[in-house]
Amino acid sequence: MSRSFAITLHRPHESFGFSLPLARRIGAFSINQKWWTIFFCGLTLGCIGFYIFLVNAGAPKSFALQNLSRQLTRLQETTSALDDQLVELGSMSQIKARVEGLGYVPVDQVEYIDLTPAAVAMAR
Repeated sequence: MSRSFAITLHRPHESFGFSLPLARRIGAFSINQKWWTIFFCGLTLGCIGFYIFLVNAGAPKSFALQNLSRQLTRLQETTSALDDQLVELGSMSQIKARVEGLGYVPVDQVEYIDLTPAAVAMAR
């Protein structure tokens, strides 16, 4: 099966119009394997250096983000405590006790002043 399959395969370099396979054409350039090794080692060291730079550049921002997160947590706790205090001081029993402490008394009868019959417009 593999022999018949191999015979029917097209050669990619021939379908693109190249006389030699691409890997052999690259090898035809007079670049030694030593130079490729040096190039890829240098590229690897450069990528590692860039990674270390990015990590060092992001570290202070991480500490600042942690500090802001702690500050946000403290502010949320303070807000929650103030909301509880507001609800406690705003209850009707607390308001009634404070009003009575100031000397006010409840109103039994309400009277209104009617100003509409005495309202007059001035003509020019």
